[in-house]
Amino acid sequence: MNSIKKIILCCLILSLGSMVTSIPVKAGNPQSRSRVTQTKKKTATKKQSTTQKQSPTTSQSSSSKGQTFTVKGVSFKMIPVDGASFAIGMTEVTQALWTAVMGNNPSKFKGANRPVEQVSWNDCHQFIEKLNRLTGKKFRLPNVTEWELAARGGSNKNEFEYSGSHYIDKIAWYNANSGNTTHNVAMKQPNQLGVYDMTGNVWEWCDDDEATAELQKGYSHLSRGGCFVNNENVCSISVKNKNYPNDRKSGLGFRLAIDIEIPNYQVFNVKGIEFKMIKVGNPVLYYIGMTEVTQTLWEAVMGNNPSLLKSPNHPVEQVSWDACQVFVKRLSELTGKKFRLPNETEWLFAAYGGKSKNDFRFSGSNNIDEIAWYLKNSDRKTHVVATKKPNQLGIYDMIGNVKEWCEASQKIKSQLGNDSGHVVMGSSFFESDEINMATYSTEYSSDYKIGFRLAMDEK
Repeated sequence: MNSIKKIILCCLILSLGSMVTSIPVKAGNPQSRSRVTQTKKKTATKKQSTTQKQSPTTSQSSSSKGQTFTVKGVSFKMIPVDGASFAIGMTEVTQALWTAVMGNNPSKFKGANRPVEQVSWNDCHQFIEKLNRLTGKKFRLPNVTEWELAARGGSNKNEFEYSGSHYIDKIAWYNANSGNTTHNVAMKQPNQLGVYDMTGNVWEWCDDDEATAELQKGYSHLSRGGCFVNNENVCSISVKNKNYPNDRKSGLGFRLAIDIEIPNYQVFNVKGIEFKMIKVGNPVLYYIGMTEVTQTLWEAVMGNNPSLLKSPNHPVEQVSWDACQVFVKRLSELTGKKFRLPNETEWLFAAYGGKSKNDFRFSGSNNIDEIAWYLKNSDRKTHVVATKKPNQLGIYDMIGNVKEWCEASQKIKSQLGNDSGHVVMGSSFFESDEINMATYSTEYSSDYKIGFRLAMDEK
């Protein structure tokens, strides 16, 4: 009986052995005749020392972010990848989801919450076509580069050997702990994004990209991540597995990807006060405040309110250039970011809606009443920010309410004939509609008609 079990086990290992190509592995590894390529060459000594580290290195993150979809009663979640314009499946596609979409289950190791396997690259694309018809979305396979970005935790470029840890047992089902079978998804620890099983359980089909076209050398497609029958060497994030498009194996599955829009803003919170920064391209990318700095934010940072026309969500005013610099320094210390004031070129580019020339007479409209508090509608006082219509970028009050301190560009400094570096842009609640947005003034004192908004470099 024991000899029969050994024969069956050997057959199982040999059937999966064709999934990989040659990498340096331990002696006696059943994958020694496999076909795997590795982007990073690591010695066995380095791998051994890595697995012997004593301090915990696994980085966990909440999987509460992302969007959940439901198809015929089966739910799955897509997780946005930090710093990228796509989301990736929180888990490998399960047999339950495959069955809901396709009406069959080709898997060898049956279980509703196990990853579907024995599916070819062509099968996966047929599944995706049907899923897209059912959901009205545009799901796809991740390409090879996207898969690795997600496996490494997104834009932080972490250098874990496996997806989320140096310790494979914490995050993966592989040959030393799997019992030679797949397991339910999301039973191990996730990586930093909250994504599970990007190491082990099953290999994951990927779409091609330009970076891997040369590497394939006649093979049609690549898969990533290793599977339940592979050792820790093969399961390294860096390993790429070559497959033909019709290959169907019990260690080969997939997960989904979908394109998403990257928000064009960042939200910050200081002592309970939120403010938003809008991304602008010039073509150098920078951020500018969605609104003028409010009295509430100034008080949270500075502990006082110098404004003559006091009201929490009105723009702060009666602030000098020097006072603004103190505010920016303290805000940067509180947030760990490097805030500053925009220069007049950046201010004007943002006021024009991210263009070098304005499409409108004013910032976002030809009708000043739509977008600004000025002499005829302000009752000669400031108003709550963001109560008028924004411009094309979603930025409010670049005309009216208060004038805004800006850094002078080198061009303006040359025109002024000094290095003072202070200009004021825009107009205030106290001025008429006969304004020119490109006009700047060189005021150097605090005034109840002058405030400011923030800027921040993209990095």
